[in-house]
Amino acid sequence: MKKAKEILCIVSVPVSILLALMFLGFGITFLVFTSPTFTDLIVQGINEGQITSDLPGTPEEQAVAIQAMFLVYGITFIIPVVFQIANAVISGITIKKENKALYIANIVFGLLSGVELNFIAGIFGLIDLARKPKND
Repeated sequence: MKKAKEILCIVSVPVSILLALMFLGFGITFLVFTSPTFTDLIVQGINEGQITSDLPGTPEEQAVAIQAMFLVYGITFIIPVVFQIANAVISGITIKKENKALYIANIVFGLLSGVELNFIAGIFGLIDLARKPKND
């Protein structure tokens, strides 16, 4: 259990960082599409038939609705970045220190960030701690 937990913690650090960078990139890309410059491009695309939309309203109203969706997507991608960075830090600390609070934090942030490796490492760590004899 101990070796598996250590390997999972070691692997989850770069995975968390890679996911954070990818999610940040996607989030920024979607947020860039909400700028006024892209409103004109979306309207032009709708008018020329390059962009098709089932949304009701004028092309300008459709462009605003599309950009609202882009804003929601951008924010949705950026929120997990915070958890993924925290996940990488906590996993890095857990490699060196063994305590119940860090394993529980691994479980929580593993689920919040979408990196199940941390979740499994936290469970393995708690099992490993429970197996160790207590020194009184």
